[in-house]
Amino acid sequence: VRSAMWFLVYVRPEDPGGPYFESYDGTMTQNRVSEKVVWMKVPADNDCYYWNQETDEVTWVKPPFEAAESVHAETECQWGETWSFKLHWAGDDVRHPTGTGSSPAPRSMTETYHHGDWIRVCETTPYYWDSMTCHTRNDVPYPNTVRWCAGRDKSGQWRFLDTEEQVASWTPPAPRSPPSPPPRPSDSMTVGMTVQVSLPHSKIYDGRSGEIVEIDGSSFSVQLPADLGGTIVQVSQEAVQPCDPGTFLVLKGLQSQAAYNGKLCDVIGHDKNQMRYTVRLASGRQLSVKLSNVEAVERIWNIDFTKTPQTLAWNGEQDGCFLDSQGIIRRFKLQLPPTFSGVSRSGVAWPLMFYMHGAGGESFFRQTKQAVKSVGLQFAHRHFVVISPVCEWTWKQEPLPWVSELVQHLAGAAWVDSRRMYLTGCSMGGMGTWMVGASLPHVFAAIAPSAAHHNKAFEQWIAGQLGSMPICITHSNKDGCCHRRDEEPLWERLKDNKRLMIWLNEDDHCTLGATAFYNSTRLYEWLLEHQLS
Repeated sequence: VRSAMWFLVYVRPEDPGGPYFESYDGTMTQNRVSEKVVWMKVPADNDCYYWNQETDEVTWVKPPFEAAESVHAETECQWGETWSFKLHWAGDDVRHPTGTGSSPAPRSMTETYHHGDWIRVCETTPYYWDSMTCHTRNDVPYPNTVRWCAGRDKSGQWRFLDTEEQVASWTPPAPRSPPSPPPRPSDSMTVGMTVQVSLPHSKIYDGRSGEIVEIDGSSFSVQLPADLGGTIVQVSQEAVQPCDPGTFLVLKGLQSQAAYNGKLCDVIGHDKNQMRYTVRLASGRQLSVKLSNVEAVERIWNIDFTKTPQTLAWNGEQDGCFLDSQGIIRRFKLQLPPTFSGVSRSGVAWPLMFYMHGAGGESFFRQTKQAVKSVGLQFAHRHFVVISPVCEWTWKQEPLPWVSELVQHLAGAAWVDSRRMYLTGCSMGGMGTWMVGASLPHVFAAIAPSAAHHNKAFEQWIAGQLGSMPICITHSNKDGCCHRRDEEPLWERLKDNKRLMIWLNEDDHCTLGATAFYNSTRLYEWLLEHQLS
């Protein structure tokens, strides 16, 4: 069962009160929870750092949200008369305490002890108690081991057995304080380092890589690559961290290994204390480099952003390349509007329209030579940046993941108005519109499938994802390829979407594209009516 995520908040022994649990968003505190707690939140100097009790990782960056596994019992359990069990000794060689001693004072189960020192509670049916996170279980999770047993002897006195040292004691195992805090990001990260921005609540900038260009106290300015227009993102120090494994970077500024400068590499690890990446070249060779000896890769290649023809020409689109997350070069077509002013941050942000072509089809402005002069394509040329992915799949297959990656990458471009990103396509491209749109409902302001079909296996998912998305469906009553009757079940599932528009006509499958995209501006004007808040 997956549910919430909690932090165990550390309270020093000399301070009043004791440890307690805090919800991930900080809005609730409780003395008992039913979920496994991995991270401890440790206050320090008007701030806090986080300690992973399973891996011993310490960090100033708030860990990403992960729903926690529920354990078999609630965590609050007190020392007291309810623990009326008999201590099971581990052999005759156990050294018993000398003297009569006195029973240890009752102590709260929320006291903090060394992670992994599980105590075996020897009742009729033994169970285990994690003295760090205060959870009880019927077994001990791998790779933890049980070191301590606890209970009352026949006289009713508390005794504790260290099974490793084979020593019994009248007192519980000594508490362990959290490890020292790690170096603060502001102490170790400097201008010129290439880092990753962690903004889970921002779908546009979360996970992007860039260079630190300014540090003002706890505020960091991170500049994204040039292909995105050099957008500068201002974030707190907690949101700046080394790039994740798998991130592509470009080497720079190496002295003794200058031959590798300009080479593409991917991150396979990092050392936070030394501020170094371990990277892998295409040859497989690994290097250890400083965070300042790499730069974020430009994933858009082969595009001249100064090429803005005033007249729309047949076969005039630019051939672009995109580096996907697998390191594979993908192809797309790009058409810039005639008044495009460049990719710099001072330029105009344009509406962006993605067009998914049909099986065996061409890019948006290369359908027919006659269509170039049509009122529809002329309007689109003046009002949108238009991108047409070169589709590498068949009409029976779903679009490859790199299309969504390209969409998300361009959402962070300074020259793209991220509030006005649109998706359309015809036939197989209409099916692609359904699938890509449903995968990124938070990115697109509106979608417009034309002469589309869809995979019935995804019908319920598509409808659930697009329940509030502005959708304009163009379809023909006489379509003999993508039959209307096959599409109507999806339309029925979307009937409660108040922003659903269905335009029907009597065209055949092959001429429907001309009606939707060439003969009028109605579809484009409808798209531009919608934008994200």
